[in-house]
Amino acid sequence: MAQFGHGLLSQTPALLWITALLVVLLFHCSHLFRMRGEACWYHSAHVVMLLGMLYMFSAPAIGLHFLPPRAWIIVYVATSVAILGWMLLRLLRRRSLGKLWAVAFIQQVAMIYMWAPMRFWLPLLTYGFVFYFVGEIIAWLANAYSKLEPLAVAQAHARHAGGSLEPRSVFGDLCMTTMAASMAYMFLAMQLMAPMPRHLEQLTESGPAAPPELAPPSYVAQPMPEPSSRAVAPPPSRAPETYEIVAGDTLRRIAARVYGRADLWARIAKANPGLDPRRLRVGQVIALPASAPTQR
Repeated sequence: MAQFGHGLLSQTPALLWITALLVVLLFHCSHLFRMRGEACWYHSAHVVMLLGMLYMFSAPAIGLHFLPPRAWIIVYVATSVAILGWMLLRLLRRRSLGKLWAVAFIQQVAMIYMWAPMRFWLPLLTYGFVFYFVGEIIAWLANAYSKLEPLAVAQAHARHAGGSLEPRSVFGDLCMTTMAASMAYMFLAMQLMAPMPRHLEQLTESGPAAPPELAPPSYVAQPMPEPSSRAVAPPPSRAPETYEIVAGDTLRRIAARVYGRADLWARIAKANPGLDPRRLRVGQVIALPASAPTQR
């Protein structure tokens, strides 16, 4: 599963998503500069969201790392609070509110969770976000969101902003579909990359015990030990105790390079508590197990 997750975020699919999201970013920026008032703020929220998604896909594609995850969390907490405050203010004043703001609020909360350290991730919640954004994809393709916005809000914006809160167009709906698809894709890939639970990791490392019927009977002559004059095989070579991350590195690639087995990446993750496998920074120094793990 982890290998499949790394494949989903390898360089080629990441570059394809970057290209698609750049088109969506241009769409929102064009509306951002042409509109005013509420519609302008609505598209601003999507621009901030798109910048975070582009950054996240750029990490595996080109090794882009210049902002810590904490900075992105602060950004999306601020946008979530701003949207929630706006909705509550409109409701308290008994004014009409475009219900697409609720969709935007859920998207911003999802971005907070996406940038949170993976030790706080819950598989049930992660897959819940995957299914939610799949639902968004269906809704945008079916033009279901056009019924969410009250007519009064659309007319008010048509007078001074040249359109409704979310302009209805086939291209616009495709752009919103692309945003939702990128979110579902990222959540799925990152969850599949999450480290294996400790009790399952120990089980896979130790391997299943041999069935009793395969054990040699006690009366069968055992092979004699080899003469001491034979050359003793040298002990397994020690792996480097630290490793400095370079562009394009993943824990699987490091494990393959150091141990010759990509599937041992979880041991590196275990040796570095708090290390987020999806956000390795160029120049970051990580600890490695002192010796090469025993081959199964």
